Amino acid sequence: LKAAKDVFADDKATQEAVNKAKAALDKAYKALEEKPAAPVVDKEALNAAINKKPAKAESAYTKESWKAYQTALKAAKDVFADDKATQEAVDQAKEQLVNAMEGLTLVKPVNPEVKPDSEGNKPANPDGEKPAPEKPEVPEKPTKPENNDSIDGEQPNTGVSTNTALLWSVVLGTGAIVLATMKRRKKI
Repeated sequence: LKAAKDVFADDKATQEAVNKAKAALDKAYKALEEKPAAPVVDKEALNAAINKKPAKAESAYTKESWKAYQTALKAAKDVFADDKATQEAVDQAKEQLVNAMEGLTLVKPVNPEVKPDSEGNKPANPDGEKPAPEKPEVPEKPTKPENNDSIDGEQPNTGVSTNTALLWSVVLGTGAIVLATMKRRKKI
């Protein structure tokens, strides 16, 4: 290309020099090969794994399992940021991150050493006291069924006392209104 540009720029170039430059340029052009398209790498699953957070805070997990998770998370972020990462590398980083997250181990609560009493029984609490004896299970009293059937000879609650009180309230209220109306008519 440079030689062809030099011939083109030379005002004193002969036709033979122009023809040679053109032939060399055509030969170089035909020798060009198309660069294969870069393979498409799908990073969506890796991104989803990176953005998925553990169920609990760091303090809830053992140091070893949290460190393994953090290492896998950093590696996954590095692969995600790498524009030249292959699909194989992306898939492997995602798998390692998912495995590390699934491998997070909860810290087990620490209980003080419980010593048995003189009879060889271990107490239920760390204070050294014996556990309270188990109470026998007492069956519950049967509840009144919703269909108002009688239990143990008792009559079902029908709401009669409520209805009677309401009835008396209406009667007394009506009577008061009638009396007030009669007094008013006599005054007029």
